[in-house]
Amino acid sequence: MDDDRKRKEAFFEALYRAHYRRLLRQANAFFGYKKQFFHLAEDAVQETFFQAFQSYEAFSRHPNQGAWLTVVLRRRLYLYGKEAENLERLLALDENMLPPAALQNEKDDMEAFLQWEETQDLVRRLTEPLNEKEKRLLHLYYGEQKSAAEIAALWGTNDRVIRTKLYRIRKKIKKFLKTGFFC
Repeated sequence: MDDDRKRKEAFFEALYRAHYRRLLRQANAFFGYKKQFFHLAEDAVQETFFQAFQSYEAFSRHPNQGAWLTVVLRRRLYLYGKEAENLERLLALDENMLPPAALQNEKDDMEAFLQWEETQDLVRRLTEPLNEKEKRLLHLYYGEQKSAAEIAALWGTNDRVIRTKLYRIRKKIKKFLKTGFFC
């Protein structure tokens, strides 16, 4: 069994090295190479490799593994693309941000101010299941638009850890939305 595990690990290591960059380029091209969607592109590629890992027996015998990965990636990107705009718009908002300058000066624009307040409430409820460190990470990444490398430098860790944390936070928010408690 140990030999089988080592063979499987070696297979996926070689597969990853051979196809990761190409798949990531395709995913980034799908999102128009926009920095704010890089994490979605990376998540889609990671999930593509994970699906290959889950289907190891069939996948390892497939005659064109690169094409298989590309097809699975395209399906993932289609699903990610549907929610990308709305997710980014919500997470980019900082729950502590001040109303836009125009609203601060024009108190009579009550409708716009109420809409701003409603959005702030939505962000607060959306980030409710998160701890303070997770909220801060979201603010740095989406609100201040810092890269994972910049945040890693601030926090004394590496960018891979930051990207993993962001992935888990997004997963937590999605799970929260699906539970039905978010109303």
